[in-house]
Amino acid sequence: MQSINPFSGEIIQTYRECTTGEVSAIIQQVDVAWRLWKLTSFDRRALLMKNLQSKLLENKEKLSALMTAE
Repeated sequence: MQSINPFSGEIIQTYRECTTGEVSAIIQQVDVAWRLWKLTSFDRRALLMKNLQSKLLENKEKLSALMTAE
């Protein structure tokens, strides 16, 4: 699987495809994470989201360039 810049046709990244078993394991991990998240207090969620905001802002140039290329 490849991520390709639609303007230039340049390959940005090549990814290995997951097996059916790997996909099942990922789905199971996401389900567990969701169940834990819904038990997380609002205050804790707010703190985590604010931390995420900081990380996104720190990397906004890199992330915006990647999103534009993809």
